[in-house]
Amino acid sequence: MLSQVLARKYRPRNFQQLVGQDHVSQALTNALTNDRLHHAYLFVGTRGVGKTSIARILARCLNCETGVTATPCLTCGTCQSIEAGRFIDLIEVDAASRTKVEDTRELLENVQYAPSEGRFKVYLIDEVHMLSASSFNALLKTLEEPPAHVKFLLATTDPQKVPMTVLSRCLQFRLRDLPADDIAAHLANVLTQEAIEHDGEALNAIGRAARGSIRDAMTLTDQAIAFSNGSVTAAPVRDMLGIHGQDSIPDLIRLVSVGDAAGVISWIAETAQVAPQWGGLIEALQRALHAEAVALTLGKPSVLAPEEAQLYYQIATQAYQDLAFAPEERIGFEMMAMRLLAFRPARQTEYPVASATPVAAPEPVATPEPVAAPEPVATPEPVAAPEPVAAPEPVAAPEPVAAPEPVAAPEPVAAPEPVAAPEPVAAPEPVAAPEPVAAPESAVDLPWGDSAPTAALTAAPVAVNASAELSPEQWTDLLAELGIAGFGESMLRASEWLGISGNQARLRIPEDARELFSEPFQKRAATLLTARLGQQISGLDIEWTEPVLATPAQVLEQRAAARLAQAKVDFAREPTVKWLSETFDAQIDESSVTPKGDK
Repeated sequence: MLSQVLARKYRPRNFQQLVGQDHVSQALTNALTNDRLHHAYLFVGTRGVGKTSIARILARCLNCETGVTATPCLTCGTCQSIEAGRFIDLIEVDAASRTKVEDTRELLENVQYAPSEGRFKVYLIDEVHMLSASSFNALLKTLEEPPAHVKFLLATTDPQKVPMTVLSRCLQFRLRDLPADDIAAHLANVLTQEAIEHDGEALNAIGRAARGSIRDAMTLTDQAIAFSNGSVTAAPVRDMLGIHGQDSIPDLIRLVSVGDAAGVISWIAETAQVAPQWGGLIEALQRALHAEAVALTLGKPSVLAPEEAQLYYQIATQAYQDLAFAPEERIGFEMMAMRLLAFRPARQTEYPVASATPVAAPEPVATPEPVAAPEPVATPEPVAAPEPVAAPEPVAAPEPVAAPEPVAAPEPVAAPEPVAAPEPVAAPEPVAAPEPVAAPESAVDLPWGDSAPTAALTAAPVAVNASAELSPEQWTDLLAELGIAGFGESMLRASEWLGISGNQARLRIPEDARELFSEPFQKRAATLLTARLGQQISGLDIEWTEPVLATPAQVLEQRAAARLAQAKVDFAREPTVKWLSETFDAQIDESSVTPKGDK
């Protein structure tokens, strides 16, 4: 005798055996117990969640020979006939194959007649959304006022296609997709009754592959039993489902977190040897990133920063959608991995190191008075000496330029040897600034590479003395160097630097920001400060107070205001603007003036 498939053998026959649809079974049980039955029910849900099974259980409850009950006996002739599919008063209709209005009219012609064997005549219409518009119209009147001995049980996977006139006449139940854990637990119970060897990892994989459908899970279990010759274990199930490589997804996340591009490409090449389903790998990556994000939210340690977990999840989600458009699924996965590396938020200690080519000495720090800055000094090409000129020594002027106005009365010193100039031009010594920044040597390691503008060189790095005493301006510039972006940078901009006590950085922060400074964020900030200051910072010693007066945010506002004021002055001095003002009495709209570089 041939064995029966698990999906049919273990189909629920009463509400107690129903899995994962407690909200439906409880409502129907109460209605049956209290004799408050509706004449039309609509069961909505995805494939294989129990719509038809619930309808048959309800038909059994209505026609059981023991009476209308929520617990049918399952042994009487009516219950056995319904189980065998030969009960004459249970009329099952596949709407997908009977869409014409003539079929519906033929079906309704017999509604008026009393049931032949049972207590109720039950019409079970599956995939009711497949009926034509004319069929729905023919069904409306009977569905609204059926005879007392008739019950309509409708099932659909697409309720949007069912007319509102039909929906309003039915009591609707939306069946849930079953969680993978519930499916795995049910499969374990079934396999235990079947005396089949199984393990939890295999059942969890089947539960995820079923995507909420318990019937699909039972079918996959039958396939797994046949594939692995009478057992359900992890390795054969992975082969059957094509989900190799998913258990090593944490290794991929670790490689991405440290920026190991060669390791990521090698991981993909090794995984490709087992012919995985690349879409399944992306789903596994999404689940792993979700777990990382939850761990970070709960303050648990993770290899990723919070913004990295969110960004990577979004990239993986978009990559899954784009996978169908890739020339090959592996190419789509590789492009996703390279996007993870390319869009990885940069960290201060991970910037590329500049090459050891000679670097021109930067200009001295400008004095507070607005003066015209001379051109950046660079080693002129015509000079015979190939060695780079030492930074503190004056270098030859590249072109004949007008001597800048003396600032703080510097002593002019004749240039060593003017190159290609009609007359020797006096080159000033570096002007003594309040706190001059030491000029870097020719082979200095700059965190921004060779292509950075001179303005960036003059603004960084911030000099930090041994006692770590920083002015509000220095603390502002130091924050810009730490590499904290987004919300974290905004939080630290509201702080005031107080110094270092022991191994802790002391900050003054507004009281209303206490909830935002989580322990993981403080640890990350301490790590970045350790790398920047060159001394061990174990944590933050925060003084919560109101208000904080000298914060980087206030310094940035003052700088922005100063830039805007200077921009308005410079704009008013433009010859064209002056001519328009004098000739046409034009007025400057100062709200439209924006400093260069600001948006």
